[in-house]
Amino acid sequence: MMKWLATSILFISLSKSFACDCANVRFDEAYRRSSHVVSGKIMDISTFEVNPSLLKVQFQVHENFKGSSLSEFYIVDPKKADGMCHVYLKEGQEMLVYLTSIEDELPFFGYCSRSFSLSELKERPKEIEILRKVRESQINYTSIFFIDSFKNEFFQKLNQLKSNASNPKFGIYEVEIDYLNFWTDARVLDGIDTELDQMILELIESSKWEVDSYYSDRPIPTIVKFFLVIENEFWEPTNSFQLLEFQ
Repeated sequence: MMKWLATSILFISLSKSFACDCANVRFDEAYRRSSHVVSGKIMDISTFEVNPSLLKVQFQVHENFKGSSLSEFYIVDPKKADGMCHVYLKEGQEMLVYLTSIEDELPFFGYCSRSFSLSELKERPKEIEILRKVRESQINYTSIFFIDSFKNEFFQKLNQLKSNASNPKFGIYEVEIDYLNFWTDARVLDGIDTELDQMILELIESSKWEVDSYYSDRPIPTIVKFFLVIENEFWEPTNSFQLLEFQ
């Protein structure tokens, strides 16, 4: 595990030496690959005694959206790492953070991890609204795969649907695919409206789906589960899939 952590940190450092840009990860994908999603306040930052290349961030959790309870997470110490782009946090910051598990299941926050200041989310509360809806649906799995919208015909079929400003802002749909028995099932977790929801379910179940693994040494399982957030309006986007995006 220590070797894996060192390799991961080295890869991040090297990649950031060339550019500080991160891939534009959609909300549902960031949620799926995170072990924890929490909002709270940074109380203290100190060197992690077990691994001095890391800093331990003491975190007072305000609201837990995914994962077991925690009181700290970890970041690379920018003073001890190569490269130009690192995470710089300070005591007193109030944040929503998406964390991934690394060595010994330590919750880790990296430069490209999804995060927002809580003051920013007061101006764009949809992210919190969606997180609460997903939590109510008791979705808590972590996936090793991602969904490429360019490879999957469902997203091209979305142009058959029309957004309606009078409808709710978003819908959440869970998808289950059995590659061995060649079937796809879908259900509404929190819908937009009955007619549009039914059309979306039919498009999901009639589409051919292709998923890609984050890791070359981990094959895609026979049965995969994931959820999609589809937004009905363009304003205040969370980088979920938007109906207008495919019109």
